[in-house]
Amino acid sequence: MEIKTKKINGDFPSHDRSYKKFYESKNFVARLINMEDQSERSIKIQPWNKVKELKSKLSKFLGVQAINIRLFYQNLEMRNSLNMLDYQIVDSSNPKIYFKLQNSSKKHDFGIWVYAAFPANTKLKAIISEISKSFYNGLVPSMLMGGTSGTYNLKGLDKNVIAVFKPIDEEAFAPNNQKGYVEKFGHESFRPGILSGEGSIREVAAYLLDKDNYFDIPETTFVEILHSTFTKNSNEMMNFDIEEKSLSKMKNSIVHNYILDNFIAGKLIKKSEDKTTLNKDEDEVLSTANFRKKYGSLQRFIKNTEVAANFGSDLFDVR
Repeated sequence: MEIKTKKINGDFPSHDRSYKKFYESKNFVARLINMEDQSERSIKIQPWNKVKELKSKLSKFLGVQAINIRLFYQNLEMRNSLNMLDYQIVDSSNPKIYFKLQNSSKKHDFGIWVYAAFPANTKLKAIISEISKSFYNGLVPSMLMGGTSGTYNLKGLDKNVIAVFKPIDEEAFAPNNQKGYVEKFGHESFRPGILSGEGSIREVAAYLLDKDNYFDIPETTFVEILHSTFTKNSNEMMNFDIEEKSLSKMKNSIVHNYILDNFIAGKLIKKSEDKTTLNKDEDEVLSTANFRKKYGSLQRFIKNTEVAANFGSDLFDVR
């Protein structure tokens, strides 16, 4: 899979000096926001600075290794090899770039985290914390048999279901769907105009747009989860491609990020298993990759009598 990016990465080649001269006056200050406590630091950057350079600058302020920093812009994880121009951070007025610290030397077998800067209220944060503790105590995600997408119940410490998780790669017509509807990301789903890989994001959007809780949509956010339940096929090279006709729409999206994390890291893992020595850059990518994590929507569980599909439409008020 070829990922096309702009050629203006890092230092400008000699024939592109005019571009650098044009952007000389475009220096600006970025607001680096800690996702844990919302504290801020301001760092001067230039449009041609690589993400790796920005991490290096931030690491000096924080006193941590750059390899332990994850950066997010507009809820997309920023990749080391790209620069500010690739993310169209040129004329932004004090752009907000969020960062999260991780311990690359500590290998997690399981965990759940809010992805990037997606909003999560106090209730959702408490639910996520309890799910993390339940993983530690041996409770596992359980897939629901109904429906056309992968949907998992997540339990609290009392073994009662407290949330529902829907991974993007197991939606209907997504590459890892386990209900028999397997296609590439970006394939049209059962509803015209909705592409596979977009369902989870739409659920989060529906909750955020539900002003004053008019439609009573349960609290919803977007998370990343690591658990052995989801790694049954981790040693196989899954199909992470995007439908060609949907590539322009999904490029630089969360789906795109997910593909890059799994496809690139998967190739490096295979290379390392074949006893091939990884170079410094490859080793860094592999140590920080989100391979085997699932991205998807997390929604607070609401007790119910039955699924709506088992009732007649005349029972629902559509006024």
